[in-house]
Amino acid sequence: MVAMNGEKFREKLDDVGGLNSHIIKAAEELYDPKLPYHKFEHVIQMAKNAKIIIDNCKKETVSVNEKVVYYACIFHDAGYSEDCFREGFDSKEEYSAFLAKKILRRFSEEEKLIVLVQSCILATHREGLFKSDE
Repeated sequence: MVAMNGEKFREKLDDVGGLNSHIIKAAEELYDPKLPYHKFEHVIQMAKNAKIIIDNCKKETVSVNEKVVYYACIFHDAGYSEDCFREGFDSKEEYSAFLAKKILRRFSEEEKLIVLVQSCILATHREGLFKSDE
């Protein structure tokens, strides 16, 4: 998979702050740019839309962990082009949550944050359940 260059990448996510750029670059490598939809550009747009929602939550004094939301957006379709069933998972969401945990642990994110990110990703399954406001 081909990653966009660092400058273009930072430019696209310049309004999404507080994230580890190494994690984002590692996540980007999990997306196939040849896919018509589930590629990293989709993730960037989701993160920007999430910022709007987070800003509105702040205005309404709704507490939301921004890092959880952004990392969940960034990883929610990770590994989409791979055969998750061959990898031993029951759904694309389970596989994406696994990949998120793997990368977030590699970069020493807190376990509590990792669990919340995984929960958000799993909630994107059509039969998924939400466990937090994020």
